[in-house]
Amino acid sequence: MVNTFSGYTSGKRYNDPGSGTDNLCLPDDPLWGHYHDGADDLRGFIYGTEVDHRDNDGIFPNPINEQDMPCAVCRTNKTVTLMIAARTACYPGWTVEYTGNLMSGVTGSSYFAYDHLCLDGDPEYLAHGGTNDNQHILFNVEAKCGSLPCPPYVEGRELACVVCSK
Repeated sequence: MVNTFSGYTSGKRYNDPGSGTDNLCLPDDPLWGHYHDGADDLRGFIYGTEVDHRDNDGIFPNPINEQDMPCAVCRTNKTVTLMIAARTACYPGWTVEYTGNLMSGVTGSSYFAYDHLCLDGDPEYLAHGGTNDNQHILFNVEAKCGSLPCPPYVEGRELACVVCSK
């Protein structure tokens, strides 16, 4: 796998009902088109991402609470890349690129609507992180039984994820 570019995991502010709902990887070397400096309320806003996570539960090998998250866009020689939630292994014929934890916004708030993403199981973080900026925040995703059958799922268990290529 070849790193095509790296940058900053980014998205809308956690309590903003507007702006885009997806997570973006903003490059660390932006190029500017036409622009006007200064704040304007008639815009969408984008923020860097921090992870809010109780470090005492043993899910990650290192403390990551309130760390700011980098990102990378990688290229493989494969033609398809797929993130599979709730798995730590690819299906036969697929190659594991990395495994991790399924993340999104938090439940119970109309503001926290983000696309799901697979955070590497041993995540890196930005050197300047560690402050509680409360901007774009990621949380673990856990299973809720009902329409989702238990078993095979388990109520309240955080979901893993795997990124596979073929």
